[in-house]
Amino acid sequence: MAWGLANGLKPKQFKLTGIPVHEKFYLPLDRHQLYSKYGLEKEKRTVLIVAGTHGVLPNVADFTTPIVEQPNVQVIVVFGKNKQIY
Repeated sequence: MAWGLANGLKPKQFKLTGIPVHEKFYLPLDRHQLYSKYGLEKEKRTVLIVAGTHGVLPNVADFTTPIVEQPNVQVIVVFGKNKQIY
C-alpha cells in the first residue's frame, strides 16, 4: 500500500485482504531454540516447502532431493497430518 500511495494512488483504491493468521505467529521467537529443536544449522540457507495434508504435492522428493544435495542448504517440508506422505 505504501508503494501505491507514494505513486499517486488513493487510500480508497486499496482493499486489504488475506488469509487470517493466528496472533501467535506475531510473537517473538528464540531462533537458537528453534534451530536446536529442529536440528537446523544457522549457517545454512533454509528452504521451507508447505506440501499440504491432502497429498497436493505427492512427488515432493522429486524436487527436494536436488535441493538438499546443494551445499549450505537445508529443507523443511510441512505435510500437515498426512502420515502416508511423511
